[in-house]
Amino acid sequence: MGPIGPTKDLSDRRRWTQKQGVHVRRVLQVLLIVALLGSACSDTPDGGTTSQARASTTAAAAASSSTVETIGLPPLPFGAALDAVLSTGVEEGGGFGVTAAVIAPGFAPWTGAAGDSIRGGDGDVAMKPGMLFEVGSIDKHFTAALALRLQELGLLDLDALLSEWVSGHPNLHPDITLRHLLSSTSGVANWVQHPDSLFRAPWDQVDWDRVWTIDAMLTELVGEPEFPPGEGWQYSTTGFRLARHVIEETTGRSWAAGVREYLLEPAGITDAWIAGEGPVPPGIEIAHEWYDTDGDGVLEDVTGRTDAQYSLKPGGLHLSALDLADWCNAVFRERSVLSEDSLSQMTAFRAAVDPDEPLVAEYGLGLGRFSLPVLADNGHYGHSGLSFGYITAMIYLEEADTCVTFMVNDRLTIEFTADNLLATVISGP
Repeated sequence: MGPIGPTKDLSDRRRWTQKQGVHVRRVLQVLLIVALLGSACSDTPDGGTTSQARASTTAAAAASSSTVETIGLPPLPFGAALDAVLSTGVEEGGGFGVTAAVIAPGFAPWTGAAGDSIRGGDGDVAMKPGMLFEVGSIDKHFTAALALRLQELGLLDLDALLSEWVSGHPNLHPDITLRHLLSSTSGVANWVQHPDSLFRAPWDQVDWDRVWTIDAMLTELVGEPEFPPGEGWQYSTTGFRLARHVIEETTGRSWAAGVREYLLEPAGITDAWIAGEGPVPPGIEIAHEWYDTDGDGVLEDVTGRTDAQYSLKPGGLHLSALDLADWCNAVFRERSVLSEDSLSQMTAFRAAVDPDEPLVAEYGLGLGRFSLPVLADNGHYGHSGLSFGYITAMIYLEEADTCVTFMVNDRLTIEFTADNLLATVISGP
């Protein structure tokens, strides 16, 4: 899972890989992969053709929808190669769809899509570059960024004790600070690992309409501390949900409102949707999410059926691949959202030693480095997200000063695109 979000147990992964004829180790690697990229794509008429034939390069269209200044910039020179990787990945993976984006110096922003958002029923709907995905555990990165921005404004202190906002729970060590929560060094147990959690219990036994309170989460799903604060590292969605609670209690406003005002608006991102804000606004399309709910090997459309998770996670943010690349560009390339001091705190990485997260090498505040062979010789950091059918990724390549994002809606396509996409981006023109 890495800094991604909840994942399946090993037996589930084996079922997937046996179906695809791929070794388990590779699945673990690609589920943790953090960011890749795609091709500038637009829809082409089907005429009864397969979904894999729907990708086409449209660098100009990608640039027009980005907040990055593109006047006079040439298209990304290896866009056609990336476009082919996307299409091949959907075809070989047997999945549904993928979108991706990249912002590199000297070139117009590039985005693309291949495959489908919907297939069957009343007809196929091709994946489009502008479709939004729930970003999963990339919410953790935004939570850390929001906390840092609020600290800059004097509205929050990352070194304040959690007990100022949450008390009466013996499974919370009294010395936990907000900084511990954001760095996954609090020692608080991860609710995701509990056998009754949304990501462990059988699908038909989950109350998908339940809204979880902080007290219920801590009482029913969180066990004893794993270690004293600051004395270890363990990825903890619990910690980030508590951080969201602190932010909301301190500001008197929702996490969604804070993310919009302090992060998305300064980055020029206007078409995001955050679960809990109300219906999806007209004109915004959400990529449908496909997941095997009963283990029969058939993916089902679970779009809008998993709302209970949002009360247990940091957010519920939905972005397009290009929106996410624009965010990466604003915060890491242009450095226009957070101060240099905040970025230094966010990138103060420490070793991430957790046997359940073998591909996470280091972690800062809502940001990680990864022990992936394809990235071994390339300085990088980012975050990934895993929901039920969605896998999302954002990565900043330091030497290349390049932002890459990648999103799939089926858990299958990434397995056949990850390495090729990263390798293509890293090799460059």
